[in-house]
Amino acid sequence: MTGILEGVRVLLTRQEDDSRSLAQRIEDLGGSVECIPMIEFAQPSDPGPLAQMRDRVTDFDWIALTSRRAAQVFLDGLPVSASSRPSIAAVGASTAAEIERNGWPVDLVSVGAGAGDLADDLIALGGIEEKTIAYPCSNLSRDEFTRRAMDAGARSVTMVEAYRVVAPKIDIKNLGEAEFDIVVFTSPSGSRNYARLFFDRTGSFAEIQPVSIGPTTTTALLELGAGWVQEAQTQNDVGLLEAVAEAWEHIKKQGRTTR
Repeated sequence: MTGILEGVRVLLTRQEDDSRSLAQRIEDLGGSVECIPMIEFAQPSDPGPLAQMRDRVTDFDWIALTSRRAAQVFLDGLPVSASSRPSIAAVGASTAAEIERNGWPVDLVSVGAGAGDLADDLIALGGIEEKTIAYPCSNLSRDEFTRRAMDAGARSVTMVEAYRVVAPKIDIKNLGEAEFDIVVFTSPSGSRNYARLFFDRTGSFAEIQPVSIGPTTTTALLELGAGWVQEAQTQNDVGLLEAVAEAWEHIKKQGRTTR
């Protein structure tokens, strides 16, 4: 596979710490990479409810975690009690891996794309009726999980802001004449922030090929005007690398490798 990405210019839009492995893989295959995070994380507006939820974690039957960041923030330093711990439900393999890195087992991994799918999987498992559920999430999370869980008979869903997703402070002038063939998007909010930042410069997605980590991000990109999105088949670095390679082949076939 050496050299299959020769000549491609890729922009990664998630946090640098999360981008290093994928960047290295792309460079090993001959591509060039730049990382410009399109979202930043901040403390919750009020840290009190999150602290209270962590303090009484054993009161819950389930913890619902829909992102790696939620898993990091909620479980960091939280001791595991084998006899009285709640069950944990996660969206996607990367969230599940983060949970396990924090020393907690994962009881349900949803293969769906978001909170609604996680609720549906819990309902299908038969593990939601009369249960109490902790749902630490971002400031941008909607109440879809709560509504579906409560409609299915959950006793309660406690939804608290565990972190905030905010737009990065980027001076577009400092980017010079940077141009990219492929831009990798890993969240709807990052997609929207990219549009706000770069559309002043390009006007649309016409100059780049978007690669998406999954269905919710793909939907956001299409709503923003992307004509075609190369979506990763698995929501991890391997899936993203394969999607980048497929997108690059498409670009070359279309004769769009030079500007």
